[in-house]
Amino acid sequence: MITDVQMPGLSGLELQEVLRSQGNYMPIIVITAYPNEKHRTRALENGAIGFLGKPFHDRSLMECLIAAINLRSAQDSFHGIAPWQLVDALLAAIYVTDSKGYITYFNDAATALWGRRPALHSDQWCGSWRLYRLDGTLMPHDQCPMAIVLKQRRPIRGHQAIAERPDGTRVPFMPFPTPLYDASGVLVGAVNLLIDVSEQQHAATEVPCKLTPEPHSPGRKSLL
Repeated sequence: MITDVQMPGLSGLELQEVLRSQGNYMPIIVITAYPNEKHRTRALENGAIGFLGKPFHDRSLMECLIAAINLRSAQDSFHGIAPWQLVDALLAAIYVTDSKGYITYFNDAATALWGRRPALHSDQWCGSWRLYRLDGTLMPHDQCPMAIVLKQRRPIRGHQAIAERPDGTRVPFMPFPTPLYDASGVLVGAVNLLIDVSEQQHAATEVPCKLTPEPHSPGRKSLL
């Protein structure tokens, strides 16, 4: 779970404490635009996986998410909650592949972004119906950031692409693919976080309305 310190009604820190009091110890990542040591200590003492001050680096968020996933996997099942239920509850689109790029897991947020449910262990590299580069050219799935990560065995950052759904709608997004290794250092797959940047792009194209003073005409008297 990702929660913000500043929330109406119940703060993120209070939410964390309520969950603990109910016996719910799901991994929690706390974020805030106003970080301070008091809040950080309180969050970590209550078991937070991470405490991130905005703006935070995407790598920091990814590391926290991976830590949360690993914690759930290590616990195998906690109070009847399956490991991937944590990721299923996130609003961020996340999916995982094996070392050959075949999708082994995706959450509901990924389904919503793609507009489809890919076939596990069959669809490769990405669950998008089609992918496009920002210049509008088609991006083959085996050239997408996730494919590059598995081939080059390094995280990919700073890229953007456009996913096309089966209904023809398109979604610009930023991927954050990261390779996964086992305890012996062998590549076992990769995890990808997809951030929908539609709103940011829309905001960037908006032009603020400016009032231009009407030029003063000779012979026209001012009311001031």
